[in-house]
Amino acid sequence: MKWFEGSIPDAIQTARQKHALFIVYISGEDDLSKNMDETWEDETVTKIATDSNCVALKLKASSQACVQFSEIYHVICVPSTYFIGDDGKPLEITGGPQTPPQFTHTLESVVLRHRSTPEGATASSSSAETNENAATVSKEEKVQRAQELLNQKRLEKSEKEEKEKLEKEKERIEVGKQMTKFKQWKEEKNAEEIKDQIKKDKLEAKQARERVRAQIEQDRADRAARYNREKSEKETLKQEKLNEKLRQEQETAAVNAAQKSLVARIQFRLPDGSSVTQHFPSDDSLSTARLFISQRIGVSNVSLSTMFPRRTFTDDEMSDTFRNLGLAPSAAIIVIPSSSAVSRPSGGAASIVTMILAPFIAIWTFLYSLLFGRQHSPVNQPGSSSVATPPPSTDTTATGGVRRRQGRLHDLRPDGDDNATWNGNSTQQM
Repeated sequence: MKWFEGSIPDAIQTARQKHALFIVYISGEDDLSKNMDETWEDETVTKIATDSNCVALKLKASSQACVQFSEIYHVICVPSTYFIGDDGKPLEITGGPQTPPQFTHTLESVVLRHRSTPEGATASSSSAETNENAATVSKEEKVQRAQELLNQKRLEKSEKEEKEKLEKEKERIEVGKQMTKFKQWKEEKNAEEIKDQIKKDKLEAKQARERVRAQIEQDRADRAARYNREKSEKETLKQEKLNEKLRQEQETAAVNAAQKSLVARIQFRLPDGSSVTQHFPSDDSLSTARLFISQRIGVSNVSLSTMFPRRTFTDDEMSDTFRNLGLAPSAAIIVIPSSSAVSRPSGGAASIVTMILAPFIAIWTFLYSLLFGRQHSPVNQPGSSSVATPPPSTDTTATGGVRRRQGRLHDLRPDGDDNATWNGNSTQQM
């Protein structure tokens, strides 16, 4: 294909002078442009363009000439071909690559339309008249006719150039309006995008704050739950330890109670105000205690009673156990010798007074011990005498916690207290 070598204005001027079809081909560097280049180099396409006396101009899409061309004619895509008539208006615009048969059909159609325009028809008729008159008119007429035709051509060219100038100015104004509208639309679109972006940023910032706030609340809730869980676990562990301690204490108390319930601790309150403490098995009978205290004070017949509640044990109850009588694990028993069992000492009146006052002294001693504690020092009554008894030996036989040696009763329990004896007239208190 033979392309025009000059600039765009030169190509336009040449096309106007020849009343030829002006073709502008925009080519790029991609594969589509390469395919269209091959179509233009096809022999059929080249022959039609040459025979039709077309002015064909090839522009690179990245060139300055293409930029200038796009200021007048909008370049929609690359590759593209513009077929422009004598009035400067595009007769046909093709975009994208086409095969040689397709492009040949398009080229022939555009060439026929260009020839059917008034400019093409005028050029053909003028040429025919010139050839016809040349044979009949004289040389002078030929010169005159040529001058008129030339003037006419100049006038037509001037009018056409003026018209083209006006069209270009209109097109430039229209393009300016379109560019202004486009710029305004672009600015509005950018402003709308900026507004939407600001709104979006605010929404994202709000959502981020809400997420942070929710995370803080969740962290607080987790910490509170963890604290409550740890507190509950600590309280549960503490309660378990307390329960275990209480259970152990209860078991210990139960063991101690069981051990205590096996033994009855009896404190005998004697008429002289002294007291004697002895331990008995809880399942032993009360007669064991009466036998013990009878042997201890040397009186065969004694009466046993409690102060609170006030109760005197009968002979029938002597066969009952300490446990059944409510004397286990401990109890205080008042010992009162029966009147028939008291032997009159040689002390005379003093001994009689002692025996009369003995119950009152026992009650006083009991009340005193409740208020001020147990009386540890023995109290000797008037007219009585104390007899020291040596410590018991371990080779004697004990019965019910009491043994007899040399006619005296001894307490076998290792209480660390001194043993007391009764000789009918005197006692020794523990």
